[in-house]
Amino acid sequence: MIKYIYSDYIIQKYKKAITFTQQNHNDWDTFITKFPNYNLPKTLEELISANTEVLSSIYIYSNTDQYFQKEAEKLKFLYYDMKSGDIIKFFIENRDLLNISTCLYCNMTYVNIFETKEEEILDLLHTASFNELKTILEIIDPSIEDKSIKNFITKLNKNKKSRLEDYKNISGMKTLIDKIISYRVKQQFDIDHFLPKNKCNLISLSINNFIPSCQVCNSRIKSTRNVYRIGMTSKTLECLFPTSPNYNYSNEMKFIILSPNNVKPTSYVKLISDCELLLQPTTSNSVYQKEALSFRIQDRYRYHIIEPLTYLDKLNHFNDTYFNNLKNNSNLNEDEIKFLKESLFDDLFRLKNQRIFEKLYSDLSI
Repeated sequence: MIKYIYSDYIIQKYKKAITFTQQNHNDWDTFITKFPNYNLPKTLEELISANTEVLSSIYIYSNTDQYFQKEAEKLKFLYYDMKSGDIIKFFIENRDLLNISTCLYCNMTYVNIFETKEEEILDLLHTASFNELKTILEIIDPSIEDKSIKNFITKLNKNKKSRLEDYKNISGMKTLIDKIISYRVKQQFDIDHFLPKNKCNLISLSINNFIPSCQVCNSRIKSTRNVYRIGMTSKTLECLFPTSPNYNYSNEMKFIILSPNNVKPTSYVKLISDCELLLQPTTSNSVYQKEALSFRIQDRYRYHIIEPLTYLDKLNHFNDTYFNNLKNNSNLNEDEIKFLKESLFDDLFRLKNQRIFEKLYSDLSI
């Protein structure tokens, strides 16, 4: 729903934050020589910073060429779990530069990061019981084996440290320590893979495949949808990325309010039970219509219909005529009237600060 373009500065920082061994680079060089006709990124740095057009092509190769997919799955270092701690850390440390406030899929939930202090995580590691730590580890990694849990907790108890970095330097502990840190930090904020990582591990570390989202969109709804359809071209698939320059959801899907008999009422709120909120395509066969249905946007927004109806009532009452009369019959100057209008509608504030329901209000104010 909301377009978001990662800046060149953020992408450059991301490339420095995610590092690979020389063996990883060698393995990638070997892999791309097997597929000379696919025009794959020449380096791992190019892969993790690839634009949405390149990612779409790679994903289609992986879903249509069994040999390509089989060879790609051998590159274990490109699996998300191998770098998840570094990725979470990157988003946390750069949250102010990223300036993301709402879920890009629905724009109806704020996404926030609450950073737990290092001493609080250390206190957890030092004081939590075996069963408490076991529960946390099983939540973080549902596939973790009891043997791995016991080994981790044994090492933890034998090596009391005063810094998290010291724990990471202990053999076999870094990955789980990073996951515990991300577990304690991540709140109301998921880094979703727009194209699922389990169907194409090659793009699981690519920043333009990361969509900051709410937990409802990522966990409960997106898991049931399939972005890619057999026969879809890379050009069409690329347009579906919220991180694509060609993402045009905002123009092709619009919210409208239908009132009884399509007559503009004096008060929408008083007719709330008779009004209907719809999200409709502005063009025939819009590629975003299926996305809206997948995330159940219309149904979820209908639950909050009092929001747009109240907004429409304010627009009706405090219209241009009202402010013109105020200008002509009061001592308020132009700036004071603008301030009053902004205080009533918050239009500039919502736009500048990426507030929830921004698209809804924008569509209705046209």
